[in-house]
Amino acid sequence: VTAHLGIAQALLGVLIALLIFVGAAPRVSADASRLAGFRGLALGALVAVYLLLLSGAYVRGAGAALACGATWPLCGGALLPRGELPLVHMAHRILVAAVYLYLLFVAWRGRGLGLPTLARAAWLMVALFLAQVFMGAANPWSHGAPWAQASHLALGTALWGSVVALAALAWRAFSTALERPLAGADTAGARQP
Repeated sequence: VTAHLGIAQALLGVLIALLIFVGAAPRVSADASRLAGFRGLALGALVAVYLLLLSGAYVRGAGAALACGATWPLCGGALLPRGELPLVHMAHRILVAAVYLYLLFVAWRGRGLGLPTLARAAWLMVALFLAQVFMGAANPWSHGAPWAQASHLALGTALWGSVVALAALAWRAFSTALERPLAGADTAGARQP
């Protein structure tokens, strides 16, 4: 289950990144050093969300999806419940909290770059993450109803797409910022005798 979801999400990610890289180059006013830092944060978000998706697939495949009963955010009222399946499930929930804090930091850092497209993409990622969290909570609350399971997976895929798009946009903006001074240097060199 985990490998199947991981391969499918990787394929989707490659297609989204290709779409962004074959599009028109963005207009970039930020300097390359600031964009390099944000590019690193966006790539970190990409890895974190991918691992989170894999952990969710593992929870499902291990049969731990309803191991905490109908309780959320704790598992039967405990942060560290007893039993293997409840621990597997709770590890996923703890990872969710850690990844959420990281994505908030990424979005906060993206707001000061002066690139509205990157800032909007980062905040869209955070909004989709929050929707995904509450749909994840709907699973135990609904006792694993099919609509909750399908919605949780669909929102997870949308979240993944938004993170891939953010990372690709950040990489593209960084590359464009690097090329801008080189293009100016080539033009200046061509004008000199």
